[in-house]
Amino acid sequence: MLHTHIYNDIVPPYAAVAVTACADAFGCNSHTQRFWSAVDCCMQHSWCGILVWANPPFSMIAAILRHFLRCKIAQPIGTALLLLVPIWDKEWYRVITSMKLTFERIRHFEPNSSLFTAPPLPANGSEGRRLCGSTNVAVEVYYVSVSSPNA
Repeated sequence: MLHTHIYNDIVPPYAAVAVTACADAFGCNSHTQRFWSAVDCCMQHSWCGILVWANPPFSMIAAILRHFLRCKIAQPIGTALLLLVPIWDKEWYRVITSMKLTFERIRHFEPNSSLFTAPPLPANGSEGRRLCGSTNVAVEVYYVSVSSPNA
């Protein structure tokens, strides 16, 4: 889960996020009250007309990106995305970076950034989340506007 203070710094200018797309089954890593998980897969839902936060598992980035783009094409106005992805030499990353009128890079984090948290370890009985360590690759956050008809 992206650290809450980083998420809260990124999101406010872009309107209210309606749903977190890739949460755990209990929503413990969701930044929103409404969330989708492996139990309630985000790709089984329409993203049309809402702003979605997605920090997807790396193995699902391509499929989630395809699903979002289908929804954006179906309803260009109102369908929006905040997407956190690693900078990797993958086809999905080339799609994002080639669609500059659609995907606006709003944040870049260098490798070794401390960005993510995890639930507390049960053994220590502490409450709240704990830092997971630093990233080994650069990470970026992209925004697709609610008003952008481009897809």
